[in-house]
Amino acid sequence: MRNRLCGILIKDELFKTKGANKIEKTQFSKIANGIEEFFPSENKYVYSIPYYKEGNKVSPNRGKLYDKYCNLKNEIKKIYFQSNKKHNKDNEVFINEEDSINWLKHNIEPEIILHQLWAETAHYRNTKLINENAIHKYPALKKAIGHILIDMDFSHLFPSKDQYLLQKFDVFKNKLKTYFKGQLNLNVFEQNIIKKIILPAKLGNDDLATIQILPYLFKPVNIKIPKKTANEDNQKTIKYCMQKPSKLEQASAVIVNITNSNDIKTTHEQKVNRAFINNLTVQPYIAIVGNIEDASSIMNYYTVIDNIYFETPIKALDICFKSFHALNLNYPPEAEQVWWFIQGYFFEIANVHKKKFVTVQTLAKDLQ
Repeated sequence: MRNRLCGILIKDELFKTKGANKIEKTQFSKIANGIEEFFPSENKYVYSIPYYKEGNKVSPNRGKLYDKYCNLKNEIKKIYFQSNKKHNKDNEVFINEEDSINWLKHNIEPEIILHQLWAETAHYRNTKLINENAIHKYPALKKAIGHILIDMDFSHLFPSKDQYLLQKFDVFKNKLKTYFKGQLNLNVFEQNIIKKIILPAKLGNDDLATIQILPYLFKPVNIKIPKKTANEDNQKTIKYCMQKPSKLEQASAVIVNITNSNDIKTTHEQKVNRAFINNLTVQPYIAIVGNIEDASSIMNYYTVIDNIYFETPIKALDICFKSFHALNLNYPPEAEQVWWFIQGYFFEIANVHKKKFVTVQTLAKDLQ
């Protein structure tokens, strides 16, 4: 219902712009205040958290209203691009993909051109340039708007599926409540998380608890760890050994909780060092900053990709998953089955690699 409400309100605001397709940033807060006033049980900060800057830290507009606004703008641009393969803006004409790619390598604004070229080059980048390190190649991906570009690429790769997780999340959460009624031998941590899903202390706590419990729904399986060795000719070869991660290691590959925001980079460095020891790389993950045990604590959500932090609301899980596909990255081996479950259950994306995990298939069946 919230998504539908946001869609109606944003479409109404866009209609008022008479083709400009732009909503002033302050308007989101006004709409959110109106929602809270009309629906006293709703929290305005779920719908809009305004832009602010403190020192070098910049937090962009956030909330369900702004997310819906960005998604609708992307849809409008898709329609525009279909009828306008070439465009001219401020005397800049982009004739082919190479010119557009070159612009994207060296520019991050104006945003209207950035979004247009990003959409126009989506097919080219995701086919001919698929093996390139996009996160370092395109500076815009490192900025606060980077998650919007990831969203755009995912929409290109999987048309009509970009809202699947958000649309199905509440249903999944309710099914979990039924699922856990029949579960025995749960540890204290899992029991506490389930209580938060069933009886959240404040709005949104059940969403957070649902994301936290996800990695614990699957029994860890053996994974291949590469080991570099040298032969008689001193040539390096790679051999593999099998290793089973703990549940905690599996969970931390998906989501970490950090009480103090000053510890974000330290935590990431520790993950990088652990991965380096095992000849692995750190893949995208979610960082929750704040005291999850304190109901009054303000929580911040980040999608962390290669030491770049996209601050997003509960959409962090959504963006984290999409980044694997938009940036052509592998799921982390410690938590591969968790992401395969999200891929199949929420996004209904075919498993072209034919990888099968018994726990993934079992859970999906139990939640039907």
